[in-house]
Amino acid sequence: MSDTRNVESINNRGTTTNDLESQQPITATDVRAVEPRIRTIYVIEEEDRDLVEDPAGGALVLCAFCGLVFSWIPIVGLVTFCVNSGAPRRSLRYNFAVMALTISMAVIFFNLIFWFFY
Repeated sequence: MSDTRNVESINNRGTTTNDLESQQPITATDVRAVEPRIRTIYVIEEEDRDLVEDPAGGALVLCAFCGLVFSWIPIVGLVTFCVNSGAPRRSLRYNFAVMALTISMAVIFFNLIFWFFY
């Protein structure tokens, strides 16, 4: 590579030269690889994971918990979710309802698989 530039450069003895005639062409030994110093910082804002207070809660939380316990009977889990799905998200009642729905759907799925291959 025979690139000469009109900038101040450092020759092999460590002194600087400014005029074009005294500059040597840049060779592969003069070029050093430099790691880039740009770093990317990712900021992930995490939501507040605390439970929300349910204004209509009270006895309905107990109802949702009982539905969760008996959600191995699929119709109970589905009804529990339908009754408690109107609760505010991140409330204890809503979490119980989603868990009851998940368990009842898993029971339905495994029953279908079992009776299909039986």
